[in-house]
Amino acid sequence: MPGDKYEHLRSGEETNELALIKDLIRDLPDDYVDNGITLESIMAEEKYSAVTAPPSKKADAPERVVFDFDAFEEEFEEALAAASAQPVFAREEATVPPKPSKQKPMSVNASATPVGVAPAPVHTPAAAPQEKASGVTQSVPAPAAREGGLPDFVFDETFASAFSRPSASGTEDAGYEEDTLSEDESDGFAAPRRSIGDFLRSFKAHIRKPLPPVETLPEQAYKRVSPYAGSLRARTLAAFVLALPLFVVALAPLLGISLPDWLVITRRPYMYLLITGGLQTLIMLCAVDVVARGFSDLFHLRPGPETLVTISGVATLLHVLTLIIDIPAFREFVGFTPYTTVCGISFFFTLWASFYQYNGYRHTYKAAKEVADDRALLITLEEELWDGVSGYTKRTGSLEGFVSRTETPDISRRFSSLLAPLLMVASLVFAVAASAGQGRANYFFWAWSAISLAAAPFHALFVFSLPFSRVARRLCVKGGAIAGWTAARELWGGEFIAAHDEDFFPPEMVSLNGLKVFGGFTFDQVTLYSAALLKESGSSLFAAMRGIIKGQEDKLPVVSHVEHHETGGLSGESGRDRILMGTADFMLHSGIRLPKNLIMKKAVYVTVNLELAGIFAINYIPSASVEGAIDKLRRHGVTTLMAVRDFNITPKLLEDRYRIEPDTLEYPTIEDRLALSDPERDAYEQPGAFVTRDGISPMAECVVGARRLRRVARVNLFFYIICTLASVFAMFYFTRTGTSQAAASILPGNVLLYFLLWWLPVWICSSAAHRY
Repeated sequence: MPGDKYEHLRSGEETNELALIKDLIRDLPDDYVDNGITLESIMAEEKYSAVTAPPSKKADAPERVVFDFDAFEEEFEEALAAASAQPVFAREEATVPPKPSKQKPMSVNASATPVGVAPAPVHTPAAAPQEKASGVTQSVPAPAAREGGLPDFVFDETFASAFSRPSASGTEDAGYEEDTLSEDESDGFAAPRRSIGDFLRSFKAHIRKPLPPVETLPEQAYKRVSPYAGSLRARTLAAFVLALPLFVVALAPLLGISLPDWLVITRRPYMYLLITGGLQTLIMLCAVDVVARGFSDLFHLRPGPETLVTISGVATLLHVLTLIIDIPAFREFVGFTPYTTVCGISFFFTLWASFYQYNGYRHTYKAAKEVADDRALLITLEEELWDGVSGYTKRTGSLEGFVSRTETPDISRRFSSLLAPLLMVASLVFAVAASAGQGRANYFFWAWSAISLAAAPFHALFVFSLPFSRVARRLCVKGGAIAGWTAARELWGGEFIAAHDEDFFPPEMVSLNGLKVFGGFTFDQVTLYSAALLKESGSSLFAAMRGIIKGQEDKLPVVSHVEHHETGGLSGESGRDRILMGTADFMLHSGIRLPKNLIMKKAVYVTVNLELAGIFAINYIPSASVEGAIDKLRRHGVTTLMAVRDFNITPKLLEDRYRIEPDTLEYPTIEDRLALSDPERDAYEQPGAFVTRDGISPMAECVVGARRLRRVARVNLFFYIICTLASVFAMFYFTRTGTSQAAASILPGNVLLYFLLWWLPVWICSSAAHRY
């Protein structure tokens, strides 16, 4: 029976046997494929291999190893029948390693050729060592090359890719317990059974498992959200066009506008229901991702605002369906008019808010992807920045984890996750109480649609998405970004902001206007000594000195024992020379007399061994954005902390250059300034905000933007809570009353106008979030 069937595979022909085994392996249950059942593992099973004599009668012809298709097919059918007999929930989901092979796969090369990789050129190898098969020692020679250059038992790339199946990742959901089988119990096909209790516990753990954090680079995140934001924009416009007729139909009775008979429910009820219900359905199709997320969150027991909107849409369509089925029976009902117009408009507003949220992501990641080498100037809030008071600092760091922190649930979603389950249950209970509880069971779908619609007001998703989009767009232009609600929560409450030399005067705004050398010192001596001392001290003046010593940085002398002095200067030693560098006041306090005609406010004096060596004239050019940034911080309760190392940058200089009152600044001692401006000072954990440009202005934009975002979102949340609770209880009251006057109070036009009035203050507050 086991004939030389494997001979057909050597030439790569599509024989009947090849098609058979391909179909068999492709039909394997996912359980077996995930457990590592591949062509290689099957070929390694000795029970499917046999050593047969070659067709040639030559005595020196080597024996050939063939594959027994009949045995494999019989084994496969038995395993498939056993798998079909057990319940679906009893299938094993964990990855089980395949049974270890007792016989090496037949291959020309000693190392197996990877799937999808063309085999290397083959040379006829020496005979393979002896191996045991079925307890009998046999000599298995290495396969010889065929005439066409292809060796025996080597699959071509097409054949290998046809049989390769990806294995499972091996990761189990929480709640699963690994089943173990002894080697005798496992035959490479049988999957361990699971009890119904194990399955239910695994399912419960899976649906309650939190969503994995999004860990990706800003460039990849931008490529992901940018097209989606464009899709949301297009679908929002389409939904707006579809919602316009619903606005007209709902508000026409309030505005005294007469409508055609086919848009009046009391005259042409079927036409009215088909048109308004059809428009609502089309808008729901435009917002298909909102509907999908609503059902997904409900299934995973994490209902949110999308779930509430989706439930209201389903309840409204069910109400329409009951009306279409039996129109005459509902002509006398108080709740005859369905809420298709309001529900369709609600889906439009939800889709619109989703666009704002992803538009905010797009602007945020657009700024992040411009950061070179994933290194940015990160902004964080330290609890005890200076004098035991919290404040904001800036330092260089990586943007790792920024995307996941940006897309964490915001304040509205966090609150909705707590409120949504209560609202879902309340809408059902209130609907039953207002209908069956009052002896009017046929009112149920009307009451349910009305109360569930009240639980999902228009501004539910505008609470955070709209102000976030406004702020993110402004920050992207200003050269910064914040990590969504995470930054708004973490960057709140700081009283100081540490500003460094380059924040007040960027390097391009500081220049040397001239140098005068005294005594027997040369120009190179003075410039090299000064540049070396400034470099070791970390002063920003070294950037201005680079233009003078260009090409001579390798000649800078070694300076040690560098000290910063409170009186406005530096000191250091280079060999036997002691160098002093600072303002005129510093020189006077150091006992060095200066000629009166050489005393200048913004000059830098250099002495070597207490002898005047040179004077540098420094020009500080004011930046237009610095004054506005400091004033902006002051208006929002943040005081600027001068963490500077340039002895010339003092409150007096800022008053002269920027007209900033010295009382509005904090100028710490030299020890505190050095500690705050230490480049090695990195107590940072995860990024909350970052800037891509130097200067205090982008930093102030991020800090104030995050604080404004938090304040506006909290105000919007207040409107959302009050509106939701008031709407649900009001709807329950009117539906429970059941009179014609009560029903007239909650007609679709009145409900629509009510929601628009609550949405308007949220829109006004959010639209002003970026105006600071």
